[in-house]
Amino acid sequence: MLVNRVRILTFVLTMVGLSSSGIAQTWSPVWDDQFSSGTVPDGSKWTFQTGGGGWGNQELQNYTNRIQNSYVTNGNLVIEARKEVYQGSQYTSARINSAQTWTYGKIDIRAKIASGRGSWPAIWMLAGSQVYGTAYWPDNGEIDIMEHVGYDPGKIHCSNHMKAYNFMQGNGPTNFTTLADPFNTYATYTTEWRPHEVRTLVNGFPVLVWARQGGAWERWPFNQPFKLLLNIAVGGTWGGAQGIDNTIFPTRMTIDSVALSKVATTPYLGAETVLPARVQAEDFDKGGEGFAYHDLEATNLGPSTYRVSGVDLNANTTEDGTPSIGWIEQDEWMTYSVKLIREMTGNLSFRVGSPNSGKRFEVQIDDKVVATNVVVPNTQSWSLYKTVTLPNITLTRGSHKIRVIANDSLWNFNWFQFTPTRSKLP
Repeated sequence: MLVNRVRILTFVLTMVGLSSSGIAQTWSPVWDDQFSSGTVPDGSKWTFQTGGGGWGNQELQNYTNRIQNSYVTNGNLVIEARKEVYQGSQYTSARINSAQTWTYGKIDIRAKIASGRGSWPAIWMLAGSQVYGTAYWPDNGEIDIMEHVGYDPGKIHCSNHMKAYNFMQGNGPTNFTTLADPFNTYATYTTEWRPHEVRTLVNGFPVLVWARQGGAWERWPFNQPFKLLLNIAVGGTWGGAQGIDNTIFPTRMTIDSVALSKVATTPYLGAETVLPARVQAEDFDKGGEGFAYHDLEATNLGPSTYRVSGVDLNANTTEDGTPSIGWIEQDEWMTYSVKLIREMTGNLSFRVGSPNSGKRFEVQIDDKVVATNVVVPNTQSWSLYKTVTLPNITLTRGSHKIRVIANDSLWNFNWFQFTPTRSKLP
């Protein structure tokens, strides 16, 4: 939705289904807006972007924060594009951003979208700030949950953009589905965003899945906080490609509800490990594939069995006789629940090994990246391990989630531990 869109190429992507292991897989609600009160969007939940100037797409509208362009009525948020002269523009509309940003989660938007040639409604996400590269866009990514151009009625587009893959280069991942009447009938537009993929659905049907491809931000900038945007553009290089029918105005997008859920997991053996302590790699959270862990095989490739079949566990191959997670493939990950009785700063160490060089992994704490490319030492053997350490990690009092994500294949993971160097007094 940001800049000139000339042609969209459809990617055919392999979609990985969720495990049928029977383990509970849960999205836990954390934020929503049902638009049940007031006459304007709740200022604690939404902010406005205003002005004209084309917005990088040669669009013709001037975005305002006026009640004429966005209002709450009958339990709905309405964004209205109008044909009117305003501050030098011939059209007005609204572009509303979530006040909060999130990393990962499931976002559901129930909406009826604007119609008519020249309209360009969108439900999408952008990075909360510039973390990567030299340009905010495309370097920091874009997730298009729903885009619709009025000259092609009923075709719902779902896309992702990043530095390595975007429509400006003609290789952006995109797909579409067709709805009979998304203008007068509510549809639910969803993204399920996990550490290994962004899955976009319409009425529960997966339209596009974009998988992580190693730790390079050029291919995967989606490990940072994003905000949600709701808007109707008028004209522009894509929306106005076949002109504008001025009889359609005012045209409206009606949003019935917006809800955010986060992945819910439970600790191994039901209790968070109290740090400082050593945590065995096999003691990852419960919750199943795509929630507590991501594994590319449905069965354990190791000779031992364990509480789940999807993570590859090998027993008694380490120096101390403890199990290790092996057969690690790129983009697999595990999550661990821990807690502290007081704030501490210290060293977070990982016991890893591989007979191969150049293997790396990413570490996240509470969905925030603390290290992007931790190097696995070449230990010359699958049964030999070395310890790599992240210094000066501060963990506050209370519960935390630590996640280990493979940027490369073919390395083993035995344990991690937190060793405090200083702590805050109770």
